[in-house]
Amino acid sequence: MSLEQDYPPPPTGPTATDSTTPSGSPDEALARGELLLTVEDNPVNQKLTRHQLRLLGYVTDFADDGLQGLARWRQGHYRLVLTDLHMPIMDGYEMVRAMRREEAASGNPRTVVVALTANAMKGQAELCLAAGMDDYLAKPVSLSRLGGVLSHWLGRPSGNRQTADASRTEHEESSSLIDQAMSAVDVGVLAALVGNKPALLERFLTDYLRHGQTYQQSLLAALASGDLREAGALAHKLKSSSRSVGALALGELCERIESAGRAGQQVEVVALGPALASHWREVAAAIEAWLTSESMANEDTSR
Repeated sequence: MSLEQDYPPPPTGPTATDSTTPSGSPDEALARGELLLTVEDNPVNQKLTRHQLRLLGYVTDFADDGLQGLARWRQGHYRLVLTDLHMPIMDGYEMVRAMRREEAASGNPRTVVVALTANAMKGQAELCLAAGMDDYLAKPVSLSRLGGVLSHWLGRPSGNRQTADASRTEHEESSSLIDQAMSAVDVGVLAALVGNKPALLERFLTDYLRHGQTYQQSLLAALASGDLREAGALAHKLKSSSRSVGALALGELCERIESAGRAGQQVEVVALGPALASHWREVAAAIEAWLTSESMANEDTSR
């Protein structure tokens, strides 16, 4: 077992190129024995993961928490499970421990489990290993990194070197997509994950604004009421999706709130409320400005 290894890039060649073609419906992937399961409670991250897997030639089902994930896994349909760690009802650790107990009792083959988590803290990989997971990836996960890990565990090419190179090129070229004065958001981070097409970026950013606004408002309410547990859970959600779209400073602030909440530091958690509101306004304004500039550019092109 090896967590956070540097796997080689997905192989090149005709077979690898063919594997980047979307693999059809879940039923078709199931018939081939290639259906994946992603356990993730954040709708922004669900859409991001679905898109990345599609680019790499995979199809996935989704579960919103560990309890749903365990129930789906028991159906015996899935070649590999990708799971978040911190979720409501049942977290990823508890889900995987239950999977390993049931596998040991039944004698069924071991299902590969790869953790996807926004908590890239020291000791996280060891916790995943102890829970029975096979690999660990820190969010946001680059396309080439995700493809390399899947290729390693599934024994087939996922994407090709062109895909990995395109991911790097998209990040390098993304400076043309956003005014550098908008320091609150680096859209290049998102472009490196999903591709550089403006329409695609617009869809993900719009979705992030919608869900992020809800998370931010609920988080401020939890801070005001002193509900540390709820504040920590909401900060985790907003942190993960914020980092994926390039709102890095907001993501770091959410991590501070999450950590303070888990440590029971109520005074510090409450004190971070004004900073959260200010950061969110900056992020929302930067994204709105980007969306407006893209809309104007599209209008000019259509004339």
